[in-house]
Amino acid sequence: MPTKPTIARIWRGRTRRDVADAYQAYLQAEGIPPLLKTARGVQHLREDRDEETWFTTISYWTDIDVMTAFTKRDPTKVHHLARDAAAPTEPGVQSQCPRHEIAASRFAHPSESYRSRSRARYALGVTP
Repeated sequence: MPTKPTIARIWRGRTRRDVADAYQAYLQAEGIPPLLKTARGVQHLREDRDEETWFTTISYWTDIDVMTAFTKRDPTKVHHLARDAAAPTEPGVQSQCPRHEIAASRFAHPSESYRSRSRARYALGVTP
């Protein structure tokens, strides 16, 4: 069984700007923890627009069987949370979660990224 993620599962939902902070807190309290227990990694993104806020959750999985076990059904269907009916959402939450095979990925190690930024600042004569 692979230990590196090979599949990315993407969910998007939106809400009104005036309830976006409450919805983000709900997602982080109810939606992200179960993913962290099973998925290889999770990213939770927020995009504030004029009238609405969109949230995107990308979870990374080793294989389709693990995703299916997590959702207990078709992993491309939305996995609803227990309190979703009471959550401050608007129509427009996806009914499907597309999954993408990861073709390639590269993330800089945090210290590598810091060293690169430090060298660039030094070369430009900028002090931190």
